[in-house]
Amino acid sequence: CGNGTTNDNIYFAQAKINENEYIQNIVGISAGNNQVYAIAENGTVYSTGKDNYGILGLGNSSRINYFQRMAKVKDIMQVSVSQETVTLLDANGTVWNAGRNTSGVFSNSNAGSANYSNSTAYQMLYSGTTPFSEVKEVATGYGNIILLKEKK
Repeated sequence: CGNGTTNDNIYFAQAKINENEYIQNIVGISAGNNQVYAIAENGTVYSTGKDNYGILGLGNSSRINYFQRMAKVKDIMQVSVSQETVTLLDANGTVWNAGRNTSGVFSNSNAGSANYSNSTAYQMLYSGTTPFSEVKEVATGYGNIILLKEKK
């Protein structure tokens, strides 16, 4: 996963973004069933693996063998992934989601109805068009997302 092949590896292999270039400056990682996410020191997120339900946030739903940069998100501080959903937290305390909207957990009119899939990341909305803010931490499970907010 992430080294350009579909083979199982029995040895460690350095992750790549293309045939000749390795992914660098990674400060955080998160893994799902068949996906891996890497956060670069500048807040860019890269993903690779099986793109079931668009969970890689790359705008398609195919298997990705190299790490690719997720569009629409920046300044990401945390990535939490479950079986079919990924949740990202940016430096402003805004929450983003991609993948399967199991039971409507995305709370977002852009995300479609319950069990609809997003192949790119969308902001998680608190009410109407207002995104969640002041979130400190996210946790994603199957059919649920938990947000820890700043105390007011």
